[in-house]
Amino acid sequence: MVLGDGAAWIWNIAKEYFPNAVQIVDYMHATSHLYNVAKVAFGETETEVVKTWVQETEPFLYDGNISEVASRIRGLGIYTPEATALFDREAKYFEKHAHRMQYKAFREKGYQIGSGVIESACKHVVGQRCKQAAMRWKKPGINAVLKMRCLLKNGGWNKYWYPDTKAA
Repeated sequence: MVLGDGAAWIWNIAKEYFPNAVQIVDYMHATSHLYNVAKVAFGETETEVVKTWVQETEPFLYDGNISEVASRIRGLGIYTPEATALFDREAKYFEKHAHRMQYKAFREKGYQIGSGVIESACKHVVGQRCKQAAMRWKKPGINAVLKMRCLLKNGGWNKYWYPDTKAA
């Protein structure tokens, strides 16, 4: 599984190195697009109206009904030419990535739809050990430390060091 924000370079790397991986647009990133649309449609200061529109639209996103999300965005196109262009661009963003936004199907398969868990794990595994004051690393050193840290945090320490040991 590859989780990304929708940038083409991410999907190009995924295609090259993980050609069979399921590609998923980070859910919070997709939701932020809804907020951007609503702020342009209703104004930055209309926080309650913005919040209401997003809350009414988000269930369609969460269920993977991207055509309805795009339709709701395009339905806002009654403002300035700039706003209408933004709505069209955002609707196309959702349509382009619709296959990567099938969140209901992804959840049913047990896939993560948000990067928060991964980002937290990176902070925990890498940040706590390798980003302390005055630490400087070269690639071989950091790779060796992270390999051991991953073994430790994933419960594989004893299996790695004592592969022939059987549980009592």
